[in-house]
Amino acid sequence: MLLLASAAACLPLLFLPFVFDDVMVVQNNPLLRDLSNAAYLFHPAYASVFRSEGFEPFTFLYLMLAGKLVAWQAWGFHSLSLLAHAACAWTVYKLALLLLEKKKTALLAGLVFALHPAQAETLVAALFSGTIFSALFFLAALYRFMNGDGGGSARGKMLTGLLFFVSLLFKERAFSGLLLFCLLPFLRSSPYRESSLTLASPGGGFRELRRRLPELLALFFFWAAALLSRLTAGSGSGFGFKALDPAYLLAKLAVYAKMLLLPFWLSPVYQKTSPAPDLSGLAALLLAGGIIFLAGKYSGRGRYGYNPAATGAAAFLILLVPYFNLLPITDFSEYLNSVFASTRYLYLPLA
Repeated sequence: MLLLASAAACLPLLFLPFVFDDVMVVQNNPLLRDLSNAAYLFHPAYASVFRSEGFEPFTFLYLMLAGKLVAWQAWGFHSLSLLAHAACAWTVYKLALLLLEKKKTALLAGLVFALHPAQAETLVAALFSGTIFSALFFLAALYRFMNGDGGGSARGKMLTGLLFFVSLLFKERAFSGLLLFCLLPFLRSSPYRESSLTLASPGGGFRELRRRLPELLALFFFWAAALLSRLTAGSGSGFGFKALDPAYLLAKLAVYAKMLLLPFWLSPVYQKTSPAPDLSGLAALLLAGGIIFLAGKYSGRGRYGYNPAATGAAAFLILLVPYFNLLPITDFSEYLNSVFASTRYLYLPLA
């Protein structure tokens, strides 16, 4: 049902031509037509020429390979994006089921993710497909981390880290996700069990953090490897604090709350206005706070004892951190000074 609903709602996108920067970056880009140029895609300066959204070599590598597969036809790129989007929606459903153990509620969560109007911008452009694939690999790593519950082999823990690594090379904006993994042990407790045959999971806190340390170390290793890869791949990128604008944190949060909860506000915001949110932004923030409060009060816990409301709110805020322009990644922070807020930045946080 979830996959069919996603496909039905997004089917008209298959008939779209190349849009936005797709014409220059995908359709008429001779560099992507030659597979011998694959190594050059790992050069940070290449990404900054077109989008300046950071180091994202797997996005361009995917475009190169997908173009060969679909003969550089727009409908082919859109088809692959929609398939990846449906896979993301399914993973969101599985994560919600793990948190709540209520199939109908989990299905609703998957449908909201799949059909929310804010997803439209990400789905219409082939260039933005990197955001979808980054989200897919990140959500897969998150599900393995939560569902594995610290068990499994060392190889399995490395696989979780590898999924995270691939996500970062599609879109390095998922860097803040490491903080979410580290926070998860503090968002769980021993869940109530109706059946005495099922053992409850251990409580959270520092004890749980120590128990999950091997898997967290594997995640940190791949996180550091992805971070260092942008330094060793060549010039065109770096780190610095000059372009950051923390004063606009509340204003940005209000804009994203409006896009999420009042989805008739979907247009990108390119220019800074005021560090203080407007009245509609304040209303959206209050509405978001009320929803989180009610969810925390009335939602139960799944078999691993994670607090669904706290986990969801923490994931949303942590994964949105890169778009608050608080990370000292020079090329990305400079880009965020020209695009203040955009619905496609909500793709992974919305999960």
